[in-house]
Amino acid sequence: MISDNEVHQESKIASGFTKWFEANRNYVELYDDTDTTGGDPFDSAGIIGEKIYLIEFKTIISKSMILYKNSKGSSIEKKIGQVLNQLYQKEDSNIYNSLISYYDDRSIPNIVIVAKRISIEAQKLMKSMFEARSIDWRFNYIVFTWNDEKVNIILENKNKNCSKSLLNHHIKIPRFPSTAPKRNPRLNKKTVIQILDEIGKIEEFNLLSEFISSVKGNLRFNVSSVNVELNGEVLFGIWPFHSDTIHGLRMTFHMERIIKNSNNKISSFNDLGITRSKEKLGYLGYNGFVNNIAEMKLLIHRMKT
Repeated sequence: MISDNEVHQESKIASGFTKWFEANRNYVELYDDTDTTGGDPFDSAGIIGEKIYLIEFKTIISKSMILYKNSKGSSIEKKIGQVLNQLYQKEDSNIYNSLISYYDDRSIPNIVIVAKRISIEAQKLMKSMFEARSIDWRFNYIVFTWNDEKVNIILENKNKNCSKSLLNHHIKIPRFPSTAPKRNPRLNKKTVIQILDEIGKIEEFNLLSEFISSVKGNLRFNVSSVNVELNGEVLFGIWPFHSDTIHGLRMTFHMERIIKNSNNKISSFNDLGITRSKEKLGYLGYNGFVNNIAEMKLLIHRMKT
């Protein structure tokens, strides 16, 4: 099955570059964030020989994305600090756990940044940031641009500044409090009902809510979506702010879990009987609209065991 995430630009860069890195540099990937869940700071982790590599993929890197103090979100500097803290403090995390067999307190990580495009201003700022931080935080680095399978090295160092006598856990890296604006409060059932009632899509939501309750599932309210959980796993996402009168109730779908929970009544997205959307939302993979009550009833019928 090909998910919407795979046609997402950043995922395409990650897939293409990783295959090239494996073929041309003998990279062995041990962790990847294919669903771009954001659970770990970097998108890929692995080894070349006995050396550790940590890879972050971006579509475009601008000047404002480099330094922690200038960023309104998660900067390159902050991401590097976070992923190195996971290693150096041996934190229970996907990335550290994947590398545990190859990591020791003298390991020198290799930070890899890959983007389709990096502005000239960003390249200059990245160079000065890497030169300073690679000494302070003890890592090597290489920055690539990747565009239509064409690779270009923008920046690179090779063990020039790293002291092998220094132990990683002695290195002090800040924890980087968030510089992003304060997030909006989470949705609640009252707010969701009000939004969907205004566009005439409340009955579809209520039908799904009643079904999930009947099978002892759960609704988890987030800032902009509602996760629909069954047996402790998220199967669906409901997006009230992206729903409308014309298209219907905007939803996202984790097809592997839906197939498993439907007892093979559903084998692909086409079996859901709903309209697919190419706009990517969230991390579940598949995107679509439930247009009307009949479609929601059909979806629920096929989920019933």
